[in-house]
Amino acid sequence: MRLNHLALALAGVLGLGVATPSHATVTTSAAIIASTLNPLTLHCLDHCIIGVCIWLRPILVPPYFKVETTLRVRHKFPDVVVSVFEHPGGNPWVEMRPLSAAAAQAAQTLYGALSSTVVSGGRHTPASNQIEGQNDPSHDVRREQIRFGEAEIYGHPLASVIGQRPLGFGVNIPGICPIKTRSFFSYYQSGFDALSWRNPEVELLYPGTYIPFYREVRNTTFTSIWGSVFPRNGILAAQSDPYKAAAVFAQRAADITTNSLQPHVYIRAPGSAANERTDSWQQIAPYPEFSCGPFGGSGSLISPGTVALDDDKVWQLWRPYECCLPNAGAVQVSIVTTPAVCLL
Repeated sequence: MRLNHLALALAGVLGLGVATPSHATVTTSAAIIASTLNPLTLHCLDHCIIGVCIWLRPILVPPYFKVETTLRVRHKFPDVVVSVFEHPGGNPWVEMRPLSAAAAQAAQTLYGALSSTVVSGGRHTPASNQIEGQNDPSHDVRREQIRFGEAEIYGHPLASVIGQRPLGFGVNIPGICPIKTRSFFSYYQSGFDALSWRNPEVELLYPGTYIPFYREVRNTTFTSIWGSVFPRNGILAAQSDPYKAAAVFAQRAADITTNSLQPHVYIRAPGSAANERTDSWQQIAPYPEFSCGPFGGSGSLISPGTVALDDDKVWQLWRPYECCLPNAGAVQVSIVTTPAVCLL
């Protein structure tokens, strides 16, 4: 099976072409799909054959069953899209802005009057954490010392297209496992999670909040630390780089959304939990890139052209999937694991 054929098949199903680099500060569903299907992105699939699945099919003559086999595969798929942006309601994913605006209004209505939290206005910290000089336009200490970002996570536009009956369209793409998330479904909106997202005190009981270097977005040599995963909120101190700050917020939101029973308002995105050391992130906006990997890893996810005038960013997160290729009408009885044979 040629994986470039897979991309062309998906493009044919959806009637889309491939993406070309753009410097726009917003993105659309079509642009997200096109970036996913671009042949330059195929390496992000990390597609491998890892075994053989054994099936029994009933027949009418002795021994009344027939042994059949299919391949067991492992790959990644960008089943969620993560947006990080400055101003409540300002999601750079255009089609999601109505939902984003609703979350911002809910935050203002439900939480604004209940705490000293600043709910609107861009780069802010909770009012109790304001520091001297922050309101002086000539002294932009917020940009230099403390950053704030909103974060939202939605199902990828292609998620419900691939092998999900009855919730999805059920298009069976050869070699690709059924995707567990639902397209455009809202899994996390920091506006609805305003109390936890804007107040670090909520996660004081997590050891990761206290242990240095325990959960850091960084490179492997500790020479470049972007920020700590804990506490998982929209406030980051001592980070002057807007790209790195947005990446930390994206990692925090993904960590919340892919785990169960967290002290936040969210709906868990089914699938594997996020891991800052192994996650595969691909930038979609302010312009698409075709490299995938963990934040802070090799440096390939940050380039001079990445930093925009604002802090709005969109990434898609390629998460791992593993499954037996389907065999309709047969009953799976066993799996034989083999050394991985990777196609890319």
